Amino acid sequence: MSAFRQIADSVDIRGGLAVWVLTAHSWALLLPLLLIAVVSANADYVAANTDYGWVFYIVAGVMMAGSAFEIAQNAFDRWYLTPDCASAEGKSFCDLLFYWFIVASQGLVIFACFGNNLWLSIAILLLVLVYPWFYLRSKLGMVPLALLGLGSVAAMWFSFGDPLVFIQLLISPLVGVFFAALLRTGAQFIHGFVTLLASSNGLFTAWVIYSAADGEPTPWTTVIIAAVLMIALMLAVPRATKNLTVTPRPG
Repeated sequence: MSAFRQIADSVDIRGGLAVWVLTAHSWALLLPLLLIAVVSANADYVAANTDYGWVFYIVAGVMMAGSAFEIAQNAFDRWYLTPDCASAEGKSFCDLLFYWFIVASQGLVIFACFGNNLWLSIAILLLVLVYPWFYLRSKLGMVPLALLGLGSVAAMWFSFGDPLVFIQLLISPLVGVFFAALLRTGAQFIHGFVTLLASSNGLFTAWVIYSAADGEPTPWTTVIIAAVLMIALMLAVPRATKNLTVTPRPG
C-alpha cells in the first residue's frame, strides 16, 4: 500500500471536503504568523502602548501550538466529528492541551498589555495553571476561557483603542452556533467554517494593532454593522442547516 493511500485511509472525509477542512486547519495553524509580522513592523508603537509588547511573539507561538494539538486530535478522530469524539464533546489529552494553550494565549495578551500590574499578572498565572481542573469539569470548562477572553479584549481596547476588538466577543457564540449545527446534522463541511471562525481572533488581534499603529482605527459604524451581521448569522444558521444530511463515511 502506498504512503498516500495509508494517509488517505486515516481520513474519513474525501475529495473536495477533505481539501476544504484540511485547508481551514492549515490557515488556523499559520495565521498567527501574521501577528508576528504586524508586531514586528510596528514594534516601536507596540512597545510604547503596552508593558511588554514583545510578549505578542510568544502569544503567536502559543496560538500555533494550540492549533497543532487541535489538528492532532482531529487526526486521532479521523477528521470526522461526532458528538462523542474528543474533538467535539469528549475529552482527551490533546484536546486538553489545545484548550490550555488557547487559555494561555489569552492570558499572555493581557500580560503583554498590563504585565506591570503584579496582582493582575498573578491572577492570570493562577487561572492558566489551574485550567486543567476546569477542563475536567465539563460545566466549568468555559469559565477561564470566558474570563480571560473578556480580559484580553479589555486589555487590547485600553492599549490600542480600536473598537474592532469588541467583535471578538461575538466570535465564541458564533462558533458555538456553527459547532452545534455540525454535531446536530453531521454535515462535515461545517467543520471548515467552525475552524475559520475559531481562529479569527488572531486575525482581529493583528488587525487592531495594525490599524491603531496606522492611526486609522476602525470606525464604530463599521463595528456596529459587522456586529449586526454576525448576530443575524447566528439566528439564521439553525434554520439554514436544519435540512442538511449526514456526510457519509467512506465505504
